[in-house]
Amino acid sequence: MSSERRRAPRARILGRLHGRLVALDADVEIRELSLGGMSVLSDIPFPVDAIHQFDLFLGDGARVSVVAQARHSQLVEARTSPRYLTGFEFIDDEAADQGVGAIVSTLG
Repeated sequence: MSSERRRAPRARILGRLHGRLVALDADVEIRELSLGGMSVLSDIPFPVDAIHQFDLFLGDGARVSVVAQARHSQLVEARTSPRYLTGFEFIDDEAADQGVGAIVSTLG
């Protein structure tokens, strides 16, 4: 059995997509994105199972809002300040299928 549990493969973003945590009005770095979820690098330690709304922005100004649930989080950098890599699963499949699908096809 494979350790891969994702519903869809993730694409590396490489700075082409920016994220914002709506509740805290805080920027987050989107590392990977798929139709099923995303990984986020931030200085915020997201508790597992926490649900958050994010706005995702492309360089051309296009924006998609998604709701996602934290599935795992780990401390990845602690030299200057703590940084956490968190995996999120989209919980609003319709928004993910439409908005994120358009972003994935644009970045692909």
